[in-house]
Amino acid sequence: MAEFRLVAAKKMKEAAKASEAVALAEIKAISGIEKKKSENVSLSFDECTSLVTKASKAEHAMKDRVGEAMQELDKAHISKGEILPKVAEAKEEDPLEFVKI
Repeated sequence: MAEFRLVAAKKMKEAAKASEAVALAEIKAISGIEKKKSENVSLSFDECTSLVTKASKAEHAMKDRVGEAMQELDKAHISKGEILPKVAEAKEEDPLEFVKI
């Protein structure tokens, strides 16, 4: 029984780490977008308005994605916090069995 719980706790720990890695990679990808050097360009009022609207929508979408990634990261930290005590408990119950795995 302790061995099963230990294996389950290890799997949960691995899943939490993977989820955390994905969330961190997404945050890095979103925030790592490089700004390119701009050149002088003439636009009509309609073109400018259209671009400002698109930029605003894109910024809002990016903020939503960052928020979602942060939530995933929080979930991963919570999962990790739940798993570590289980691993410690499994170690205490049967430390020799823990070393074998």
